[in-house]
Amino acid sequence: MKRSRPPLKLHKSPLVLVLAQVRISHVAKMGDYVDDVQERLRRSGFPRFEEGRGHEILLHPGLQPEIREHSRWEFQNKERSAGIIVMQNAIVLHANSYDTFDHFAKSLRLALEVIGDAAKPALVERLGLRYVDLIRPDAGESWTDYLKPGLHGLTPSAIGMTEGLQRHETVGATKVGQLVVRCVQSTDGGFLPADLSPTTLDYAKLTVRQGELVTLLDFDHFTQVTRDYDVDQVMTAMWELHENLDVTFREATTDLAMKKWGAQSL
Repeated sequence: MKRSRPPLKLHKSPLVLVLAQVRISHVAKMGDYVDDVQERLRRSGFPRFEEGRGHEILLHPGLQPEIREHSRWEFQNKERSAGIIVMQNAIVLHANSYDTFDHFAKSLRLALEVIGDAAKPALVERLGLRYVDLIRPDAGESWTDYLKPGLHGLTPSAIGMTEGLQRHETVGATKVGQLVVRCVQSTDGGFLPADLSPTTLDYAKLTVRQGELVTLLDFDHFTQVTRDYDVDQVMTAMWELHENLDVTFREATTDLAMKKWGAQSL
């Protein structure tokens, strides 16, 4: 995939989670292939293995959320900073340590190739790429110094609020799918969106104290076009999803933020 701009590396990245989801046509016997998948991933940088049950929350307009339970198998790297999750209907790569999308994409391709060879899924029904950044200003700074005015919302004091938390989103279609941009604040000590918590990744080095104001920048770009399970086609589509997210991140953040995060064009 040809980039429209050079890769951007943030040496002090605010990223707390990046997640790629490939939803596939149901493979009822996925568990039969786990041993083969584990052996290949173990030798490719993902030696840790956990098996368990997961929950999927399905939202239907006008109806109560539907919760489905399913088997899940996760293969993590040594540091527990990245993991490949396999389910009967999905393949997910999530990480809290990030260099550039080029490196992340290599791990995603590995997962798709290994699972494709073992289980031979027929179709891909949804692709999604999501980034979550944690904005924590230094002393004497405001979160508004890091994000451009379009994400500031109303000033609480101007509308008679003694305290106020921002929570808003922008949703719209792109050339390749649907893009959701969220800006959410909290003071409850959390640092991940509610639908992505709890997580199996290691966050031992990240502590947010109760009462601390944090701002989450949450970008989600997805497409629900059904296509054959072809790794090259899937990766091309993922790069297309990333292109809009790259543009969105640069459009949402300020020059100060880029300086604070040690931004470097490669």
